Amino acid sequence: MKRAILATLLPTLLATLLLAATPAAAALPPAVKAMVEAAARSGDKSKTDAVVAIAKETNKGSESEIDAIVAAISAEQVAAREAKLADAGMLDTGPVRATSAHRWPPATATPAPSRLAWRWKRMG
Repeated sequence: MKRAILATLLPTLLATLLLAATPAAAALPPAVKAMVEAAARSGDKSKTDAVVAIAKETNKGSESEIDAIVAAISAEQVAAREAKLADAGMLDTGPVRATSAHRWPPATATPAPSRLAWRWKRMG
């Protein structure tokens, strides 16, 4: 329980300290900040990189604030994942679906055991 609380508070505290330490940076408009946060929370690296590049280009002087926002959200996501894995049991890793790599019906009457393969795909 203490780890989960610490994991959620530490990134926020770190971001606050980083933002407070930046000297006289230009204020980032709320719309740009919301756009950067949404891109960072999406988990899509290419989307995040594109939005951050445009935000830095259009808001000179706020580069450190943009980097701090992305770093804080990344740290929150990592902490949340670690907390989820720490609380999970040995076999509690989320839903898994098994799919056969073998086409049915087989080309031969009885498929050889070596031709059967299963793929495990994590669903969550």
